This record gives sequence, structure tokens and C-alpha cells, in this order.
Amino acid sequence: MSQRFYLDFYIKNQRERVKFSNSILSGVHHHLRGRALDNVGVSFPEFGKSFTDETVPFTGNVIRLISSNEVALFTLRGSEYFTSHILNGDVAVSQVKPVPEHATEVFFVRHRQPEYEARQLKLLCPDNSKDITPYKVNKASLTPSGMIKIFTIQKPLHMFVKMMDAPERIDGTFNSYGLCTMDKQVSVPWF
Repeated sequence: MSQRFYLDFYIKNQRERVKFSNSILSGVHHHLRGRALDNVGVSFPEFGKSFTDETVPFTGNVIRLISSNEVALFTLRGSEYFTSHILNGDVAVSQVKPVPEHATEVFFVRHRQPEYEARQLKLLCPDNSKDITPYKVNKASLTPSGMIKIFTIQKPLHMFVKMMDAPERIDGTFNSYGLCTMDKQVSVPWF
């Protein structure tokens, strides 16, 4: 299997860490989509080590990008989407480095189940439909997913992200958010 590389975005501004995390993820999405790249995956090394609202896993202060194409990471690292955050000192970015051997493999999956369940509950309970949201459904789950927000061209998009163990390294293509889907699983190293 081919060598993989990574780079990290570190959120330094802790007061507004969610804002900068969302901004970095949005920049990654726009960069991947604008260049039709499907060979860069997103990993969250601190996923689930802390929680928002005491129940929902926080994705963390580090956003790691993984690719077997070193040039794709160099290009992304220098993208205009991140320049102001880096220059203002709110975000730092690492050098592109090789992924350590024997890293644990995981899937970061766009998890749509809370959205589907909220839709079904609204149909079953139309009188309470205003109070039923995907966020509340996710929060009530025995295994809630983390939540990220991507600013697309049309609107802000809230997404649930679930981390799942991968049995082994599985190569493939990622979606334009750098994630895999339940039906198209691609692993990333988690270290």
C-alpha cells in the first residue's frame, strides 16, 4: 500500500474554537470541491476526548488531513481559505509529514441517522414537530455523534460525524467534506 501523509490544523483561539474549527472545515470543503479532489480525508485526533453539552463528542482542537498525495496536502496547506486565520494567530498549521506506521485505522463517517429519525418523529408527532430537531435526537442517543458545521455555497450545513473502528486500512475516495459514508467506507489513521 502506498505511503500516506498528513498535516494538522491547530485551533489556537480557545474562546472561539468552534467558529475556527467550522471555518477550517468549510475551507477544506471548498478547496476539495473547487478542485474536484477526492483523495484527502479528514481525521479528528481528539474526537470524543471532551464533550459539548456533556453528551455530544467534541471533534477537538486539531483537524488532521490525510492523503497518499503529498502535493494535494501542500496545495491545501497554502490555500487562500486559511491564510487570514494563520496570519491572525488563531490557527497554526503543521508541515506535511508521513503517517506513522502501525497507526490505528478508523472511519469518520457522515452520520445521517439523527436527521432521518427527526424526520420520522415529526411525522409521528406533528403537534410537537417544532421541538424535534436532529440535534436533540442525536443528543438523546446512547452513542451520540459529534457535530460539525460546514458553510456551503447555498447555506450552512450541520453534519453529524461518527467515529468507527476500521478492521484494517481501506483505501478509496472521500466525499467533498473529506469524510466517508456508511455505504462507501474509507479509513484514515488515528493517532
